[in-house]
Amino acid sequence: QNQAIQINPADALVRGIADGEMVKVLSDRGITMLCARITGRIMQGVVAIPVGAWYDPDGDGVDRGGNPNILL
Repeated sequence: QNQAIQINPADALVRGIADGEMVKVLSDRGITMLCARITGRIMQGVVAIPVGAWYDPDGDGVDRGGNPNILL
């Protein structure tokens, strides 16, 4: 898995997220799993997920490929 969600250090701290940890990102349309990358280059209150990962759902429909399109 290469895809990562970039998150501000303050936001990660509040959520108990460590750099490199797998996190669940969800909306009312879907769920994807991504590796967290903590960086001060992302504004607090915002996350970034690059587009380009292949959709790879598991048996429960959770995308394990990190594709952000599942969230839209």
